[in-house]
Formats: sequence, C-alpha cells, structure tokens
Amino acid sequence: MKQNLTFFFFFFFAASSTWAQNPKALTDAQRYFSIKNYEQALPLYLEAINSGVKDPIVFHQAGICYQKSDDVNQQVKAIPFFENALKESCI
Repeated sequence: MKQNLTFFFFFFFAASSTWAQNPKALTDAQRYFSIKNYEQALPLYLEAINSGVKDPIVFHQAGICYQKSDDVNQQVKAIPFFENALKESCI
C-alpha cells in the first residue's frame, strides 16, 4: 500500500511539473495515448519534448508511440526515447 501511495505522489508531482510547461499539448497527448491513438499522440509528445519537457514519462510514452508503428524504421526511433526516459529518471 505504501509503495502505491509513493508511486502516486511521484507520478502526480512529475506530471504536474510537466503539464505546467506545456499543458495543452500534454493533455491532448495523454488523451490520445489513453485510447491507444499513438499516431495522434506522438506529435504532441514531440512538441512537448521540443519545448523543453524533460519528464521521463513523456519520453517513455513517446517511445511507445514510435514502437507501436507498423513501420520498422519508425519503431527504431523509439530507442533514444527509452534511453532518455531512463536517463531522466535517474537524475
């Protein structure tokens, strides 16, 4: 139970600091991502990342959007996003 509560607070604070930087793009990206519309979510995640968002969750979800593509060349683009998610989560 304590782990769940800790995770919730971590996620809440990470998400709130990220959304404060680009709330519209991230809110829309999360909405598309939640309904598995990765093609629509990806450009919004990229917009947030290009505007300076460093949240590991955003990098991870952008990587998933690339990974879910039918094109192998697009799938390969997920790797640096997963690497950045790991790097940012360790800081």
